[in-house]
Amino acid sequence: AFAANLSTGVTTDNIMYVTGATAQTRGLAIALGKLCGANTFISLTDGTALPVAKGYKCDAPATATFTALPGVTGPWVVLKNEGGSLNAITPLRNGSNQNQLDITNCTVTGATGTCTNALVAKPEYFGFSDVSQKVFAAKNQLVAQIAGNTYTADISVGAGQGFGIVVSPALYTLLQADQGTSGIPSISKAQYASLMTQTAGTWGTLLPNGTAHAASTTVTLARRSLTSGTQAASEVFFLSNPCAGGSAPIGGSSAAVLGTSAGQNFGEIIVKQEGSSDAVLAEMTATPYAIGVVSLENIQPASSWKFVAIDGVHPGAANAPDWQRANVVNGKYGFAFETFLQKSTKPTISAAILNNINDFTNAIIADLGVGANLATSNGLFGDPLATNADLGVETNHYSRSGNECGVLANQF
Repeated sequence: AFAANLSTGVTTDNIMYVTGATAQTRGLAIALGKLCGANTFISLTDGTALPVAKGYKCDAPATATFTALPGVTGPWVVLKNEGGSLNAITPLRNGSNQNQLDITNCTVTGATGTCTNALVAKPEYFGFSDVSQKVFAAKNQLVAQIAGNTYTADISVGAGQGFGIVVSPALYTLLQADQGTSGIPSISKAQYASLMTQTAGTWGTLLPNGTAHAASTTVTLARRSLTSGTQAASEVFFLSNPCAGGSAPIGGSSAAVLGTSAGQNFGEIIVKQEGSSDAVLAEMTATPYAIGVVSLENIQPASSWKFVAIDGVHPGAANAPDWQRANVVNGKYGFAFETFLQKSTKPTISAAILNNINDFTNAIIADLGVGANLATSNGLFGDPLATNADLGVETNHYSRSGNECGVLANQF
């Protein structure tokens, strides 16, 4: 390991500030690694257990050029704030900054590093969202757009991600017992919708066959924050909200602080609002009976939390050989959405930076549209409507054509 100022030799226009969804962070890393080519590619975090900020440096020679990045010469850096999908949109509308890594003091070991200085506030250049801006607009979650803050919204990235219900080990065992199976238990869309809205008793919903449990035991529903695309996707899929006048979930308010617990206790269920998928999964290991939703790029451990089936269909055999997407790409498992990119066109940004924003976003989209590039990425899939779609085994046969409220339609 060695200490390093990773900003050395990197020009201002070669640093990209990215925000938004965590679900495509793995896809972003794959695309950037391919863009870096044979040069040293370093993955960075803020060094915390639940990272808020991540980053990537292509440690190339000062004279290096990149075919897919015609405006870039020399080393480059992409920094990402993991604040959720709505945070890919809000800064572009009101000009607010997001916290990013300070790369002037990092510790690097091989191809990974940590940058533990205080995070620094930076403008957004582009961001990823698990659902389109239209979903947040329909839920009245968009801030007013301040004059001078211009951007292009809802660009298809050429890929998407699936989501799944996760449960703690003890709850998994109870579900197996109640369903009389030693295999993967299942939860229906109606059951999970009931948990989200608290329209029926918790234990009676989860264990309809009456399997015994401690009378005083509560279930923790680890929902995501209001800025989360995973939460928005869950509300679309389970509640038809905002698509068809669907119900609103409990357990959140516009005043809730990202990453804190909004502990609402309804006797049998405690609803907590979590700031990231990592925080949801931490709840699965810290709480005896817990349930929530995370994106499928999270790798199911050998012995800990587990994905369950939804209406009898599991997204795929855990981790290998189908990388938690076999039943997503064949259309049997519908809890999946295409990813969107939002990018700044703010006129006060320099021409060189605007050019590099376009170069990086175009290159990332071109890469993610090739399903084979996602071959080793859990839960991610190529969009069959992408310009570069290869229509291989990692490409979804179905698409919503960018409309979360639409039905999945077969494309090939």
